[in-house]
Amino acid sequence: MATYKPRTAFNKALGYVKNMPLRDVQLPILDQISKMMWLYAPWRWTLDALPVVPLTSSTQDYVVALPSDFLYATDAYLADGNNQYDTLLVEPALPSNVKVIGRPKRIAVTGTPGENGTLRTSTITGTFTATPPSIISLYKKAAPTLTLPNLHTAGVLVFPDDWAWVYEEGVLWQTYVWAEDVRAGTVQVGAQGQAQYTGQRAAFEDGLAKMKDREKLPENEPVAKQETRKTRG
Repeated sequence: MATYKPRTAFNKALGYVKNMPLRDVQLPILDQISKMMWLYAPWRWTLDALPVVPLTSSTQDYVVALPSDFLYATDAYLADGNNQYDTLLVEPALPSNVKVIGRPKRIAVTGTPGENGTLRTSTITGTFTATPPSIISLYKKAAPTLTLPNLHTAGVLVFPDDWAWVYEEGVLWQTYVWAEDVRAGTVQVGAQGQAQYTGQRAAFEDGLAKMKDREKLPENEPVAKQETRKTRG
């Protein structure tokens, strides 16, 4: 259950910098860490389902009502109603007027949140002689935006209270940054793109990694109803 209040983390962090006058930057600090955590992984509280889209013959584009908090599509599969599921690749965009006819392998969902958008398949479906399959998909929700009035609001951060300590690690890191405190740490990126962190930044990154290791994340592999999905303990 999410009851944690953003301001709690900032008040705690101020104690580490001897209550320096940083209240003018509390909002960007708290909002930045909230969004960094939100976008770090496909957490269960950041995902929701798009409307189911039944396929029709000789069609590539489908109208889909986009939720007001739609950010982007994440996972999708094709279900034919006979216990068969095909994973679909989700692309940021697909070309129109594709002349290839066949079973869709890719989709793209575009449009303005809160309005009708377009779900486009990678091929034009042929003529169905039986019940057509449907596309079932998930989407990433837009992160909540923190404001001065809701810094004292319970649950505005959405994530379970179990992970509030990770948020506190991130807020402390940014508090150190604004206080020009060397305890903030550094980041170095190697030739292969690997990042190495020090100081409080390392503590925050370690917390995020622990969240990702313990949370149940999408496996991107829809399974038939009679199969058992393996999960981590």
